[in-house]
Amino acid sequence: MPFPWESLHMNASPAAVIDPQTHYRRWQNRILWTVWVTYGSFYFCRANISAAVPGMQEELDLDPLQVGMILGWMKICYAAGQFINGQLGDRLGAKRMLLLGMLASVALNFLFGLGTAVWFLVFVWAANGYFQAMGWPACVKVMSAWFPAAGRGKAMGFIGVGYQLGAALVLVLSGRLIGATGNWRMAFYVPAAIFLLSAIHTQLRLRNTPEDAGLPPLETVVESPREHLPLRETLRFVLTSPRLWVVALGLFGLDLARYGFLDWAPAHLKEVQHTGIESAVLKAAILPLGGALGAYVSGWLTDRYFQSRRAPVTCVMLALLGVVTLAYDAVVQTSFLATVVLLGLIGFMIYGPQVILVGTMAADFSTRRTAASAAGFIDFVGYLGAFASNWLTGYLLKHYDWHAAVTAWAVVSFATAALIATLWNAKPVSEETAKAAGAAGSDTPHTGQESA
Repeated sequence: MPFPWESLHMNASPAAVIDPQTHYRRWQNRILWTVWVTYGSFYFCRANISAAVPGMQEELDLDPLQVGMILGWMKICYAAGQFINGQLGDRLGAKRMLLLGMLASVALNFLFGLGTAVWFLVFVWAANGYFQAMGWPACVKVMSAWFPAAGRGKAMGFIGVGYQLGAALVLVLSGRLIGATGNWRMAFYVPAAIFLLSAIHTQLRLRNTPEDAGLPPLETVVESPREHLPLRETLRFVLTSPRLWVVALGLFGLDLARYGFLDWAPAHLKEVQHTGIESAVLKAAILPLGGALGAYVSGWLTDRYFQSRRAPVTCVMLALLGVVTLAYDAVVQTSFLATVVLLGLIGFMIYGPQVILVGTMAADFSTRRTAASAAGFIDFVGYLGAFASNWLTGYLLKHYDWHAAVTAWAVVSFATAALIATLWNAKPVSEETAKAAGAAGSDTPHTGQESA
């Protein structure tokens, strides 16, 4: 398949290109599409639960706080997994970590479908969260090894399209399965089987770095006697970076709003519009479809018009997310067409910033040897926000109503936009610090235009 952005390759340094040039490009195409499929399929064993929530509530007599507990503990373990696996990913290799996470998640989804007791469901779904967290840091590490910073916004945006389509597909598939069988458990069995096929595809197609494919590295790295940084140095790099902290806290706020919609939209639409689960899920699937477009457009805008500055686009989209969320709350009970349009806009405004914060900025403000750690740390903090979302939404639904919950998501979006505005002029770290870092003998950021 042809690579959609030929200009990406024109920014690589001459040392990164072998003769014939098309051989290197062909491998980049292969890796891009493999990561696209791989991470998109992770959502088949993660986003499937939102379609099952109404059926679980009816069959198992779960109240909103119990559902929030199942969803929330998954987020806590996902967050812990992001931090732990981000460190391990810089040492064990991306492909090995991806395969372990995929196979474990397949098994845990089958187990979840067998469950009846609430604490069993909490435990299994929490464990699934940990192994799902092996996906994103490993994918960021692969992308940082294969693609230059000057075009990485577009490349990561393309990956964002993949996992939004994955989320939409599994919502529709799960809704159809539940509607056809009357059994919410089918939303876990069938997606797990599909995810297993994706794991086989990953094993056959993925390579961690150009060197693993017999190619020269994309960038020139200052010689170091150590292939990996010690854990202490990696942690110090990540935890003492003010920019990474701002990005991480920004993702905390965004994920609070994001998982309000992602986890609760089918139940919300089913209740307030008095419709069946299939109809509610089809409407909710508009969110990730809009997100697929937002993920690509946001990355393209940052590379095309903002010289790889990610904050301006992110800030504006977050502010618009707050506005559109309030509009959605105002019309959801009265207008089918307006609801569908606004759900698409909400998805656009959520996933444009999301792929930038957790993917592009993680690579921009780190180095090749710390990229997985940075992505893991940012996603760790983000999923604390996702846990807060599940708890807060469950609490507001039990004690107030849907209006209170949706309004809370909007308020958090506005606050997050204000936070990200503090990075308005920030560019990829190496453009400012590569020479200083090299002189200090620290882990060298990607050099030249490839740097991140």
